[in-house]
Amino acid sequence: MLVGGSAQAARASSVLPAGVLQPLSGVYAAEDEAGCCWLAPSARFTIDRPSHTDVITLDFVIPPYAAARKKTGLIISSGGASRRFCCFGAGEHSASLHLKGRSGPAVLEVSVVSTTRFVPAELGLNQDRRELSVLLKHVSTTDSSTGEIYMGATPMSSNMLLPRWRVIADAICLAIAAVLLPFLFRRPKYAWVAILIAAPFLFPVPVGGTTISLEKVVLVLAAAIMMFHAKFRAAIFGGPGIWILGALLLFAADMLLSSTAATFPGAALRETLKAAEYALVFAVVYGAYRTDPDESLLRSTVAWVICIVSILALLQPFVEPVQRTILMGEIVPRLAGPLEGPNQLAAFLGIMMVALIALSPRLSPATIFALVLGTLALVLTISRAGFVAFVLGAATVLAVKLWPRHRKSILLSAAVICAAVLIVTAIAAVTFPNAHLDRLFGVSDAYNGGLGSRAGLWHAAIVLWHGHPLLGVGPGNYELQVGSILPGVRTHPNGYFFQVLAEQGIAGLVILAAVILVPAFVFARNLESRFAAAGIGVILTLNFHQLVDGLVLYPKVGLEYWALVALAAAAVTRKAANRTAPVTADG
Repeated sequence: MLVGGSAQAARASSVLPAGVLQPLSGVYAAEDEAGCCWLAPSARFTIDRPSHTDVITLDFVIPPYAAARKKTGLIISSGGASRRFCCFGAGEHSASLHLKGRSGPAVLEVSVVSTTRFVPAELGLNQDRRELSVLLKHVSTTDSSTGEIYMGATPMSSNMLLPRWRVIADAICLAIAAVLLPFLFRRPKYAWVAILIAAPFLFPVPVGGTTISLEKVVLVLAAAIMMFHAKFRAAIFGGPGIWILGALLLFAADMLLSSTAATFPGAALRETLKAAEYALVFAVVYGAYRTDPDESLLRSTVAWVICIVSILALLQPFVEPVQRTILMGEIVPRLAGPLEGPNQLAAFLGIMMVALIALSPRLSPATIFALVLGTLALVLTISRAGFVAFVLGAATVLAVKLWPRHRKSILLSAAVICAAVLIVTAIAAVTFPNAHLDRLFGVSDAYNGGLGSRAGLWHAAIVLWHGHPLLGVGPGNYELQVGSILPGVRTHPNGYFFQVLAEQGIAGLVILAAVILVPAFVFARNLESRFAAAGIGVILTLNFHQLVDGLVLYPKVGLEYWALVALAAAAVTRKAANRTAPVTADG
């Protein structure tokens, strides 16, 4: 929140845009980095200048409601250099200032003067009467002779401004996956191992409007190689996995149908291809594990992935700027590790740890170490929904294992909890604004960095759905159209079920229910299996979290989720087939 004079608000003001060392005047911080940070028409701040850097780059945003009829011009000055920039309209922009010489003070003062201003209260956004200009997202410096980019004192990769350590980690995982892939011709189990390892990493290469990334390369190569195995081709279409795959393909087909009326077809196509990618993940992992199962290797892989992701997350504050938020009046970091954000990391670790708990017949030292490390990283994401979802999933799995005679009651209790939360979110959406429920789910200024309150975003989803009740506004189109209902907001609804309702209409919501319930029904019928318990736990953990966050929108979470569901379904299918196989004369 940008308005207020309390001690808490004062402490929040130190949450600054990445790369800003100290505000001097005209820099208005928010409670978290997602909302950071407004500049006054005249602003000054300091930045770190690593040796030999000679270019300063400001990345900033002008929301539609802040754009003036006469486009915005900026004057940026630092280190004796000054440059006028013109002309910026609504959207995301960057401006670079070349300094005089490569040597100079380690700390530079930067001045930014805008030709336009707006007052939120005059636009009816809230009662804030400050004069604001642009949203400063981050400031970086560059050595033009080498191309080295720094965010503060942290070296960054030129590839999408990823910290250099993260690109190195992704490259290592790419090498591991590359080593594993040739073995697929002999052992199909390396297909699901490679996908589990690759999912939490990115290594992106921008191409057109999308990226070629590690998990996509691994998935496509694994699918192509596995098709040479006759047993794999037969395994894909055997057992209940065909019904789960059918539900996924039906969901992707519904997205394609909803895309026909989308205002922004590019965004719709991107999300539809993502759903198709998840269907391919399920098919490859399901077929590969049915063809070549290895429970011990699976447990080891899951534990190792938890450890690697958690270690990278715990090291994050020492190697790169991290997101921050206010907790009990204090500014605390939020870990994201190699995932896209803290909520995504919480979801990823939650489903992986629940799966590991279910699959472990006993708690070995290695399992305990992975769970302790993962829980520590999850707690430090400061994702309340992520932590509660993990506790619910883990408690359900442990209860099913400890009290097998009460499995039905345990699952029914978990389902009732999910239904109760879903009903409360629906009431919050319908009755918005509702002071009590808005406070429960968090509030935010409508113009605060393009974010809104959760209840407001859910309400906007219902409004958009009313206009297109059957097929919705099209996949990926919510965030591009929500500004017509909540001025200045551009984000997803922070609730996946509301997103599907708005973007795919009632048809999409019904199919989404099938996508969740079909595998849940398969696992519920086979709960004597550790794999079935793992499948139920993973489905419960992620979808409970998705009541208040959108998570399968992010491939790192979505790929791992569907890989775990596929592994559980494949193992349950094999066990069921073994139970019903005829006994031969040899026994």
